[in-house]
Amino acid sequence: MSEVIRKSVLLLHAMKPTEEREEWSATELSRDLGIPVQTVHRLLSSLEEQGLVYRSPETRKFRMGLLILQLGLAGKNNLSVRKQSVDIVQELVRKTKNPVFLTVPEGEEGVLIEYISPGTPKSKELTGTRFFLFEGAFNKVMLAFMKKQRQLKMFEMLSVTQESNKLKELEDELTIIQKEGWAVSFNEIQPKTACISAPIFNWENEVVASVSMMVWEEAFAEDTKGTNIKSIKKAAEEISSELGWIQNIRQVF
Repeated sequence: MSEVIRKSVLLLHAMKPTEEREEWSATELSRDLGIPVQTVHRLLSSLEEQGLVYRSPETRKFRMGLLILQLGLAGKNNLSVRKQSVDIVQELVRKTKNPVFLTVPEGEEGVLIEYISPGTPKSKELTGTRFFLFEGAFNKVMLAFMKKQRQLKMFEMLSVTQESNKLKELEDELTIIQKEGWAVSFNEIQPKTACISAPIFNWENEVVASVSMMVWEEAFAEDTKGTNIKSIKKAAEEISSELGWIQNIRQVF
């Protein structure tokens, strides 16, 4: 094993998230591992480019990137959202016979971290799939409840490539999602399907994930009582409660 690879592996091991800690500065990692801080900075930059680590724009600290999910490393099992939701998601799949998946925000994207389909233990193909936060119900339902500052960053990004009327359409759509508490999009994951999504909140009232159900378009149109919508909203509330969220205090700043 080359020295660069050895030190990179040491860094990733040192960044394994725990209940007490999920982020580290380069200085902290340098001190913990006895590696010069310049070397740590260089290695972290390379790992960040590959999506193996993620640097928070707010704290400027590093944590494991969600791409590690695809490599089967420990990050997945330590994501509190997944740990608190797995039983609820599995029960929802059992009752509805529809695939259900979880998405979490990372930077400007949403990352699919769990996909469970009826009749099969788990589907690995979609795990780690990334979309921008303005793409798909599973991301828009998170964007709608994010702080205005985060939303504005996405609108700034979109303004480079989209016409003003498209931005207005997205703004109107996010307003409706805030009011209704759920979102739907079509043909995002699989042709001729609809994705029904609801937001998941933590104890600080921050949106930390979304839970989504995939149904055939015809089934969505025929569900005049909104049974699937009610099921996905109920699951989102149950997962949020497991994360310490208190119902009826939701607010977007």
